[in-house]
Parts: sequence; structure tokens; C-alpha cells
Amino acid sequence: MRRITDPHEIISRYYEAEGFYEVKWREEALSPGLGTLILSDGKHEIAVNILGEEDVRGRGELQEALIESEKLLEEYEGVVLAIPRRFSSAVDETVLIKYGLGLVIYDNMGVMEVISPKLRERRPRTVEDAGKVRDSRNEELVRLRSELSRVLKILEEMEARMDRLEREQRTLLQRLREIEAREPAETRKIEEAPRIREPPADSSQLPSYLRDNPWVRILSQRDRR
Repeated sequence: MRRITDPHEIISRYYEAEGFYEVKWREEALSPGLGTLILSDGKHEIAVNILGEEDVRGRGELQEALIESEKLLEEYEGVVLAIPRRFSSAVDETVLIKYGLGLVIYDNMGVMEVISPKLRERRPRTVEDAGKVRDSRNEELVRLRSELSRVLKILEEMEARMDRLEREQRTLLQRLREIEAREPAETRKIEEAPRIREPPADSSQLPSYLRDNPWVRILSQRDRR
């Protein structure tokens, strides 16, 4: 007898034994996940979001899978999360019960139901309902595009400001280099400035108009102080 190892086939056979038949298999319909199995018993239609081992190793992937499973409640009367048996402790059952999600665990030996899904009454969709859903999605797309445009505009403004700041920084650095380059030359000019020659001590060496001039004597004494 052939041993079944494909999670899709294992879970599908389990629900067939429970009175359901497979309506559709949406491979990798959700991310993360191996795929979504759509089942019906003639009265109710349920969706089983099947996760592989790689989808439940990290808390982030598991949380994302729970969010995506919850979204399926808008389309189906019941939603079940299927995870490998060895990772059954990774799921908080109280969260699944709170949102009405079911839980089954599986391995190569078979499937076991841990939590039954809470079945909801699904009102048949009319043409008007489909139009409302379409309009709602269009409005959401418009809103998201508008928000994206606003964010892009802010990023462009920030980029322009950064460019302006970089240009101002380069200008300031250039001015600083020019000042530093001029400073030694100006210092040398100050040091090399000619000094006022002191009058000779011997007044006989002075010109005639400075000899015996009291102001010359006063000024020479002040320089010595």
C-alpha cells in the first residue's frame, strides 16, 4: 500500500471520511502556507489553510498565517488551520477559539482535529453585494494609491533637503579650508612687519632738529619701560 506523504492529500482524505468533498485546491493561495483546501459537505463550505514546517518555525510567519486565515472568514462559513503535528504547541489555541478558527494537526500517520471551526451562516451573494464589494475594493485601492503618493512626495522633499544640506556643508568646508590656508600667510606678514627704529643713545648721531629735543628723550624712556 502506497504511503501518503503529501499534506494536501492527507488532509483531503481525512475530510472525505468526515463527509466532505474537495471543491478546489488553491496552491500557495496564501503566504505563508502550502495552499488552501476548499471543502464542502453540501451545506457548508470551509477553507483549510495548510501550513508546512517552514511556515511555523518563526513566530512572525505563524502570526501572518493566522491573519490570512482570519481573512478567509469573509469568504467561507468556516476556516481551519492545519499545521504539522510536531509544531502543535506553537499555536495559541485560545486565539483560534476567540476568532472561531479550527485547528487540525497532521503527519504521515494521519490527521487529528484539535479545535472544531465555528461555522457561520453565509448569506448568498447577490449582484448588488458583488458590486458593493467591488466598489469597496476600488475605494481601498484609491486610498492606498493616494497614501503611497503622499509618502513618495515626502521622500522626494526629504531627498531635496538632504541634497541642499550636503551642498551647504561642502561650501562651508571649502570656506574653512580657504581661511586655514590664508592664516599662516597673514601670520607671517604680521611677524615680518617693520619695527620702528629706536633713536640712537648718542644724541650727537641725531639730526640737528632732534638734538636736545625733550620729546625725544621722553619717548625713548617710555619705550624702555
